[in-house]
Amino acid sequence: MSPSPVPSNSPTSRSPGRGVARHQQPIIKRGTHARVCCIDRAISAFAQLVHEKKQRQIVVLGAGKDTNWFRYRAGLLFDDSERGNALQWFEVDHPSVVYSKAKLIRNSPELTSQFALVMKKIDSDEYILSDTSAPSNCFLVSHDLRSSPQELIEKLSRHNFDPSLPTLFILECVQMYLPEDANSTLLRYLSQKCPDACVCLFDPILGNDPFGRMMEQNLLRAGVVRQDSCLLRTRTLSEHLSKANSYGFDRGVGCDMMSAYETVVTDTQRLRANQCEMLDELEEWVLIMRHYCIVICCRSDSNFGQQYCEVGASSPMGFAGGKCLVLENGQIK
Repeated sequence: MSPSPVPSNSPTSRSPGRGVARHQQPIIKRGTHARVCCIDRAISAFAQLVHEKKQRQIVVLGAGKDTNWFRYRAGLLFDDSERGNALQWFEVDHPSVVYSKAKLIRNSPELTSQFALVMKKIDSDEYILSDTSAPSNCFLVSHDLRSSPQELIEKLSRHNFDPSLPTLFILECVQMYLPEDANSTLLRYLSQKCPDACVCLFDPILGNDPFGRMMEQNLLRAGVVRQDSCLLRTRTLSEHLSKANSYGFDRGVGCDMMSAYETVVTDTQRLRANQCEMLDELEEWVLIMRHYCIVICCRSDSNFGQQYCEVGASSPMGFAGGKCLVLENGQIK
């Protein structure tokens, strides 16, 4: 199996639309499972840390066809029995992607039959999904992440986004495609404008070994990334944390996905994966997983961020000492 530049475990693999089922090799499916488990845990840990707040916000940047709001409403992410404390959801992507997703949702019997769902177009290429059985909405917002982050916050604020509230921003295999300048402008603005926000990043890390160089060549040849893309400018886990610090997120923790599979992914989740399908390509599996990472970062003055970024037995994410890097007081260790 030749190294895949980006595993086919994008949010579209959890698409609400009907499509032809594609065969995926076990090594790819196991990577998909690990990625989903980690993002699920990031969402559930955030929501539970701030569950006493009257309002909580999740913003998925470059959301694609992600279905996590539906999974949340179905109770598949965590037990949110106190739903009087609203969890508001915002998904941001290009206008064409937002339009395509809205069309898929509208034409999906699976979704419309399982939820008390109302979808309304509220602006040009912007929609609101309302589950009338609970006070939780999902806003589909059109925005190019290479454009002004101030414009992004203004768009979100038109839909009752409050920059002062506890907020989780998720960039799942998104930062890698952004030009370095656009990414730094975006994250620096978010750290300044949203003091009680945390950012969850999932991205490849190329490193400088032969496998990483092959990934880089494949991506450049396919035109997926350019020389100024973050993927090529942020090659290691340490560089991700260092740049987060320079953007104003001065507290953080992260690990490669092999370490995450051993810690963030739970014993029960690993057992279930092992029972579903055999995995023979162990050396290649470890190699691939070492070239992806998950990072959580926040401002040190965040009301919940310090606890979110803890390491050890008290870590809500499951980060373990010796298995991750920690950013604290401007130092990475």
